[in-house]
Amino acid sequence: MRYLGEDDPDFDDLREQIISHVAYIENRNQEYWIVADESPLLVVTLRTEPSHLLAPVGTRLGHIHPVVEDLDPDDLPILHNVLRKLGRDENLMYLVYDTVADRHKRILGSLLAMGFEIFDTYVQMMLELDEEFPEPEGLEFIPVKTGKRSGMLELQVEFYAGSGDETTKQVMKTVATLPQESLDIYYDPRASFLAERKGEVVGLVGVGIQRELLSSMAVSPKHRGKGYGRKILHHALNRMRELGCSRCYLRVHSDNTPAMRLYESLGFEVIRRGVTAILWLGKHPNR
Repeated sequence: MRYLGEDDPDFDDLREQIISHVAYIENRNQEYWIVADESPLLVVTLRTEPSHLLAPVGTRLGHIHPVVEDLDPDDLPILHNVLRKLGRDENLMYLVYDTVADRHKRILGSLLAMGFEIFDTYVQMMLELDEEFPEPEGLEFIPVKTGKRSGMLELQVEFYAGSGDETTKQVMKTVATLPQESLDIYYDPRASFLAERKGEVVGLVGVGIQRELLSSMAVSPKHRGKGYGRKILHHALNRMRELGCSRCYLRVHSDNTPAMRLYESLGFEVIRRGVTAILWLGKHPNR
């Protein structure tokens, strides 16, 4: 068992066997490797941060795409060594496997047996921005300008401090280190706000207009249960419509039931339930 890059003489023959799996990857001009025994088992594509927001910008990582339904348990120790060799040779910080919940359970189980760990179980939701929401009263929305986003991120970390959502807290540590041009993807200064009531910040919202993404929404712990989350969302969604977004996407931890109920009450629909597993190959940046 070994991994092969496009310079390997056997690469093209193996590629032809899995062309339906790699056509999309090639259309996106992504570099990839094939992990094979007598036939292909996995494809690993090269990604760089900020892809999963787990390491500094520019960090190389590998994204796993199985091309078989199951892996032989007897092969797992060898496969583990091959993947670690790939990581060393190609300077990959970690490998990630993202799949739809309740599918590919055997593959996921095999990867966990090799040392992968569940990093996140999440729900992706989407809302068609067909109608305007009532503009909220009682709150003042302060735009977070480009040079002021570090303060907003510090507040967000503070608001999440008591949360059991370890995934979000870890991601926020990475987000706080992003350069300004990367922050624009998640916190567009035209649509990211602090929500204040009588001069006190009660919540915040970050929006990525390019991706039609509600990247973050947080309410101060001492102000939860007062309806501020709904008001903040109304304002953010209206602003997205004004800036030309036709939809809003978001991702929420699957255990965050209160947030999902709020989103569903606004018309968001679940479009994916997923699981993300990680195998760290280098030093974990946040441990």
